[in-house]
Amino acid sequence: MTHQRSYEWTDPATVIRTVGSLSGSEVVAGFVSGSVPATPAATTLGVEVESAGEGKAVLICPIAEWHCNTAGVVNGGLVSAMADNALGLALLSVAPPAHRQPG
Repeated sequence: MTHQRSYEWTDPATVIRTVGSLSGSEVVAGFVSGSVPATPAATTLGVEVESAGEGKAVLICPIAEWHCNTAGVVNGGLVSAMADNALGLALLSVAPPAHRQPG
């Protein structure tokens, strides 16, 4: 049996333009509020920012069968991607402007 999944994502260039003039904490707040579109990777994986700021970030991802490996458990790549995103957002929320990479 095969399954099909379709979804839409925002062009990465749009995300980059959106965050270009914002401070790190403003970018993080925008991801939380939805005023900054999710990255294509987050959209593809189904990861959402539930809360973030002041050095913390909480991400959620409703687990679906397409997240699972052949053993029927969540693939470690999803866990790694979520950890990477959470750490990045937590750091971005407190990083001085000089340490933010240009958009």
